[in-house]
Amino acid sequence: MKNKNIGHVVSGYPEYYTSGGAAKSAKKIAEVMSSRGHSIKILSTALKEPNSPPTESRGHPPNLEIIRPELISNRLGYDFKLPISLQFRDRIQEHISDLDLLHIHEFRTYQTMIACRVASQYEVPVVLQPRGSMPRLNKFLYKKSFDYLFSGQILDNSDCCIFSSDSEIECAPDDFVEKFEKRPKIPNGIDFDIYQPIDGRPDLLEKHNIPESSEIILFLSRVEERKGLTLLIRSIGKLLEGQSDLELVIAGPDEGGLASAISTAKEHGVDDSVTYVGPVYGDEKIKLYSNASLFVLPSTDRYESFGNVVLESLACGTPAVATEVCGVTEWVSNSNLSVCTPTEDDLQQSVNNMLHREDLTTPDHLRTEIEDFSWPRIVDQYEKVYSNVLSNNNQ
Repeated sequence: MKNKNIGHVVSGYPEYYTSGGAAKSAKKIAEVMSSRGHSIKILSTALKEPNSPPTESRGHPPNLEIIRPELISNRLGYDFKLPISLQFRDRIQEHISDLDLLHIHEFRTYQTMIACRVASQYEVPVVLQPRGSMPRLNKFLYKKSFDYLFSGQILDNSDCCIFSSDSEIECAPDDFVEKFEKRPKIPNGIDFDIYQPIDGRPDLLEKHNIPESSEIILFLSRVEERKGLTLLIRSIGKLLEGQSDLELVIAGPDEGGLASAISTAKEHGVDDSVTYVGPVYGDEKIKLYSNASLFVLPSTDRYESFGNVVLESLACGTPAVATEVCGVTEWVSNSNLSVCTPTEDDLQQSVNNMLHREDLTTPDHLRTEIEDFSWPRIVDQYEKVYSNVLSNNNQ
């Protein structure tokens, strides 16, 4: 693909907003594409995450520009997921005529609505990538209202829609998906420079009095009902009860599911073998992956459109178990990822088999098996989609 001027629209940028898969993915795509000579503009907002450490800026090449107009309220943007910048329209109008293509990484946002309108006015092709945000599962009334007012225009003004998995397509409203004749699928990528086996024991294990001899089953994700944490505890209760050195470590922000999980652990008499360590970042997160014997993502419904944590675990040298509803299981097929149904018996069997498997492999081998998820290889796929969209628009 010849060098192009590409714009990326996303509500927050990871140097200031450390969570959010869309922001992290947009950043990595932009960095790789700029390294290949493309001119990249990140059209974002000044959204900041108040309670997590800022990511240090590594500096940017001259062909990567970040535009971050102020929000009307950071609290409205962060706490209520409404990052609205009234300056955003002016800023995108300043830059849109320089662009060959606009890649939008979200769906129901103010930025997406404005970007699609402006791109249409200037006849700039749009690649839409909802990244799991199309379903109406949560905030149904808000999403239904947004769809009634704006979604038709967004879809009509988009030339292509990228999905990460069949799971994501199945969960999106049928009338939305049917708008697009071609629905390319591109998996999420993994930064192998960040996610790699690391020596040392995380301080949080010492803080929570977890012995070095413990064999750790790790759950690292948002703690909410559909992530399947209570299912996991019910499934492995007998394993925890029968093996004194086995410990379930729960990491991630509590989004309403922790109380139920702790209650379930008490009901099964294994609360002494279940520890919640809270959200983890940076080296502590990498060390936690590296120290675990097994990672488990027990999601219970197909709204888990991908599941990057599985790739993160494998890249850190730790095998994983994931339920078949997780989109990542469509892409990873090797002996280091056990895929099961979201049922107690099947999940228990998969966890038990992985803990006692005899064909152990090295961390380097685990990383080799998922090297197709490196960001340079993922960006190869984006460049093909961009080329097709630009070619179709030039006919």
